[in-house]
Amino acid sequence: MQDMARNTDNRVVGEIRQYNTPPNGVHQTIMAALMLMGYDPSEVKTWKNCQKILGLHGEKSFLTQMSKFDPKDVNLTLAVEAKKVIEPYTAEQIHSESHEAASVFIWAENMIKEIESNAGTLGVDKMVPEHNRAKTEIEKPVKNCSTSGISSSIKKQKRKTDTCYT
Repeated sequence: MQDMARNTDNRVVGEIRQYNTPPNGVHQTIMAALMLMGYDPSEVKTWKNCQKILGLHGEKSFLTQMSKFDPKDVNLTLAVEAKKVIEPYTAEQIHSESHEAASVFIWAENMIKEIESNAGTLGVDKMVPEHNRAKTEIEKPVKNCSTSGISSSIKKQKRKTDTCYT
């Protein structure tokens, strides 16, 4: 899938960005891709905001984010939201409207499928970054817990946080 990102170049992104009013499905395609990359749906709801994001350079550029994207970093709920945005369209429809946006559509669609398949094997909680997960009854923090029987590398990590989970 990262090949798809490599095959999308600055020219393609520039051409997509040039639309004053994008063809049917193009805004939705870019919106879904940006949501997967971590943008809030409200940030990418308007085409004008999407154009600004598509114009970013460096580490925040669309292509850089696309090439560094790791589907394991996206929670299932967000992937389902992005899927709903592009669900009414097919790659063929997007291709007929904008050859440039078709590769982004296929990338987003494939990333969503991968996220969904990972969620099926890892469980939904594993797809939510740990700092966003609610602690379960089994996973309550305990201050100054015993570290007997824990390997030295884990003990070092424990010292940094001074919190264990039971």
